[in-house]
Amino acid sequence: KGRMLGSELPLSQGLEPFSRLQIRQGEAGPWPLRSGPNHRKQMSDNAEEIINENPTFSFAIYAAIYTIAHALHNVLQCDMNEYYKNITVKPYMLLEQMKKLEFQLNGRRMKYDDNGDPTISFAVTLWNTETNPPRFEMVGTIYLNIHLTLINCNSTFSHSIKVPFSNCSVECKEGFSREPNGYHSCCFLCKKCPHNSYVNYSWDPYTCSPCAESEWSDEGSTTCKNRSVVYLEVTEILSIIVMASATCLIILLIAIFCLFAHNYNTPVVKSAGGSMCFLMLACLIMSTISVFFFFGKPSSVFCILRNVAFAFFFTIFLSCMAVRSFQIVCVFKIAAKFPNIHSIWVKHNGQWLFVGFFSVIHLISCILWMTVSTPKPSRDSSTFKDLTILSCEMGNTATVSVVVFIVWFLGFLCLLFSYMGRDLPKNYNEAKSITFSLILYNMSWIVYFTTFLILKSKYIQLVNAMTQLSSIYGILFSYFIPKSYIIIFQPQKNTAAYFQTSIQNYTQTISRT
Repeated sequence: KGRMLGSELPLSQGLEPFSRLQIRQGEAGPWPLRSGPNHRKQMSDNAEEIINENPTFSFAIYAAIYTIAHALHNVLQCDMNEYYKNITVKPYMLLEQMKKLEFQLNGRRMKYDDNGDPTISFAVTLWNTETNPPRFEMVGTIYLNIHLTLINCNSTFSHSIKVPFSNCSVECKEGFSREPNGYHSCCFLCKKCPHNSYVNYSWDPYTCSPCAESEWSDEGSTTCKNRSVVYLEVTEILSIIVMASATCLIILLIAIFCLFAHNYNTPVVKSAGGSMCFLMLACLIMSTISVFFFFGKPSSVFCILRNVAFAFFFTIFLSCMAVRSFQIVCVFKIAAKFPNIHSIWVKHNGQWLFVGFFSVIHLISCILWMTVSTPKPSRDSSTFKDLTILSCEMGNTATVSVVVFIVWFLGFLCLLFSYMGRDLPKNYNEAKSITFSLILYNMSWIVYFTTFLILKSKYIQLVNAMTQLSSIYGILFSYFIPKSYIIIFQPQKNTAAYFQTSIQNYTQTISRT
């Protein structure tokens, strides 16, 4: 470390004294005579003196000047007394004469071959950068022949027969980049390229270039590999099972819709909400259809339909459920104490105003959600080193939070009103069914969000689809199926007399208390 062998020298230092030389005609031919105004001493034609004066001066520079001088001497046809001043010297004239030159310089025979290469030797110089300033020491000579031979070594290496070590001769292993180290740019440390990067020795051996987003690599790589793109495909077994379950759910909802329509004037259908229960069933059907957009390659349309559509239609359903629970409590508990409020509610169709108000509010929040940051396909290339997971990002957190808050607020109203009506007649008491369905709904989404934070996989979308289905199945089996069972298998309970008897029993119970 700190030492280096080489035969190249800094030209900025080696040429500085020669740039101020003046050439004059002498008795023995052309020679360097004097320097410029700052150097009055006549320079010697002895190469050893020049090299000893400053080790960075190369004999090659010294010989090059004499070569040009001799060639110029021949072109101008100079003799001891005069030369032809009218001759315009061209570069090709000098080149032609240089190939013909043969002269002695400092005891060495200077001659050039057809390619213009000199038949000379090169000095081997030790660069010792451990000293300040760096010290340059001539340690040997290399002659150009079939093999390179180191001769005339001084005492610097006399104690060792090994070839001096140089960092410049050490190549990095495959997958390692060169990190410059020390004074010389050719001396470097080998640095292993991290994952998702590579080094291209033919292009830039000093830099670990990053792989493209669609590519990956291990540590110490020279190339990048293509990532495998994965998403929840339609043909997977789990996808088929969930889609089959969604299909069955849609069929059940349509069947209940038809059953309620056929028995529209019966007490069970009226207690379920009357005409509003058809809106509730339609919203559940639309919410179920959105499940199918979780499968296949994600697109902008699929991302909107799977998230925004479900949130919008399920919110309308919850608003209907909340207002239906409130109406039952209003009839049995509020109408007697506050008859004016009840009459205003009935006169102005308060139930539809309530549903319409929350539907418009939620529609505005959904439009804001899609405007600020539309749900769109996303590529996750950070979870797995060799995979790219295609999914849908939800969009802006603030707008999504507003949508979720409206849904959870309506769910809270449903629980509140159903709890207030827990002691109502059995035919109108939906506290248990509503409470069970909403608890199942909340638990399903808590499980989903927990899984979303823990699991990073394409199957998180499958969990999302199953969460939506479980929410709808819970409502279907706790609210609509029991009423459908009464309509089909217990028609004796679907009469006005039966409902009137239940109301009378409730009134007698209340009067006793």
